[in-house]
Amino acid sequence: MRAQVSVHDSPQSRLLQARGRKFAVAFRQACGTPAPGSGVEVGAHNEDMVSHGDVREWNEDEGFGVIDSPDTPGGCWAHFSSIVMDGYRSLAAGDPVAFTCEAGLQDGYDYRAILVWPPGVEPGTPPSREAISEEPGLPTKAL
Repeated sequence: MRAQVSVHDSPQSRLLQARGRKFAVAFRQACGTPAPGSGVEVGAHNEDMVSHGDVREWNEDEGFGVIDSPDTPGGCWAHFSSIVMDGYRSLAAGDPVAFTCEAGLQDGYDYRAILVWPPGVEPGTPPSREAISEEPGLPTKAL
């Protein structure tokens, strides 16, 4: 009787895992993002800190994009629901923005925007009651 070997313990699986780790390391080095657990600190970032950056790209159809900032190496993922403004919320590539973010993997980025203040909106301005109540799953009372 043949011993049953887990698919995850097979030589092919171990080879693929090793290649995946090498790819992840090479990708992070190319992007300038330290690997998790590497002991390299990205900076004194916290969720209450307002960062300043520029919109690298914005997907109008999907409603999300990426913000570049020295505080968020590799970029910060942003969704239209995090933009602090009334009416239709969108950004354009090259827009200077202020934002708060949290560390957390989102679509391959190590940071996710919590609030984004576009040009013309003072950083620290809270979201309007209308903007909050428009988003499904978000509280309907003002912050």
